[in-house]
Amino acid sequence: MTNLKPSVFGNEMLADPFPFYRRLGETHPVFRVVDLLFVAAGLTLTLSGCSGSVYQPLEIRSVGLIPNAKIEKNLRGTANGKSLAFEGGGTWMYGTDSQELNVQPFLATSAKVGNTTFVPPQTLETRFNFSVYDTSLRWRHFIAGGPFGYELAGGGGFSRLHFGATGNGMQGEETVYSPDLDVRIGVLLRLGRTTRIEANSTLFYTNSNLSSVSRNQAGLVQMLGHHVSVEGGYSWWYVESPSTTRSSVKIQASGPSLGVRFGF
Repeated sequence: MTNLKPSVFGNEMLADPFPFYRRLGETHPVFRVVDLLFVAAGLTLTLSGCSGSVYQPLEIRSVGLIPNAKIEKNLRGTANGKSLAFEGGGTWMYGTDSQELNVQPFLATSAKVGNTTFVPPQTLETRFNFSVYDTSLRWRHFIAGGPFGYELAGGGGFSRLHFGATGNGMQGEETVYSPDLDVRIGVLLRLGRTTRIEANSTLFYTNSNLSSVSRNQAGLVQMLGHHVSVEGGYSWWYVESPSTTRSSVKIQASGPSLGVRFGF
């Protein structure tokens, strides 16, 4: 026979506490709330166990030179008023960063790149290179032939993201691709016959390999002749590559931009 000790709740609670708590929960609202919290916690743990492993995302922030090249073919109109043109070009960027993997209770802290899984604690050295090739039709309008203007452009292209990580003598790499549609809106300020300031934002619509791709940039464009221009300024890029089978990747890249344009 079980030897029960006296309790303020009686021997019944010590012998079989769960029925006691159930009856107490039926009459006391505080215990009813505690009951619901335990049920919710158990359900969360069960669903987490069924959904498979979730890996810590890689967050790469980089500042560096962002080069680009572009060709432009005027289709209609004049450069000083309204014009329609074809554009085609490419942009390339590269960056590195580091990220700490620390052990944290109840959180996924391992990372996976390619077929390599990185287990905490350790420091990951991360890297990426990203390239975009696009073509578009551009509408440009200098208001009343004056110095202020705007432009709208839309088209499609192709994006490639390669990323990797190294840690504790292991390394993993992966490359993803996506076709894309892009939309650009910008403002223009002409400083003379051969010089202007441009500022614009571009959104890229991609497949599931990439998401939230965007570019913001501002710069000065200087004509060197009838067919060649150079540009210099600053660009900000944001790129994501989501995944449930490896670490998602989030990239913020910025830096001075330098480009060349060929006009026909």
